[in-house]
Amino acid sequence: MIVVTSPNENKYELWACQNLPLQIVMNCPDESDVRAMRVWEQRSKPPQQQAEYWREVKGRMDKVGPILRHIFDEQSYDDRIEKCHETVEETISPETQYYTGLGNSTMWGGNSVFHWLAKVVRIREEVCKGGFSLNLPISDHLCDKTLCMLAKLMQQDDFNSLIETQA
Repeated sequence: MIVVTSPNENKYELWACQNLPLQIVMNCPDESDVRAMRVWEQRSKPPQQQAEYWREVKGRMDKVGPILRHIFDEQSYDDRIEKCHETVEETISPETQYYTGLGNSTMWGGNSVFHWLAKVVRIREEVCKGGFSLNLPISDHLCDKTLCMLAKLMQQDDFNSLIETQA
């Protein structure tokens, strides 16, 4: 089921508490879009203050990806990065199977914790007159953290195979 929230977030929060849905990130803006939003919002502030704020937002975006609800609000950012780090750090060997979908079009199971660390990107190709989707890390920071953890938990051959799909 896909739920698009109403402007009244309290209604969604009540529904979410009752139904425990998974949040899937879709249609993330790119860096230039985020920068344009910030420039417009901060247009009345001095350039130095605008630049400082952009560095802060850019730093958050580098860590958790371009998820608007998490890069503009400090508390939301802190909660998201903590949850992502916990997801990586608490992974146990049997769960490494979920990460084999990283970097390819394999779908992952609904019980997987992988959704905290990945985004689905649609690739359009003229050759096949259509497109396909890839599961990619939401940010380089979380990708590096995840790969370091997987290097410790996976068999060497399995890890090498995973890295080959990333290239």
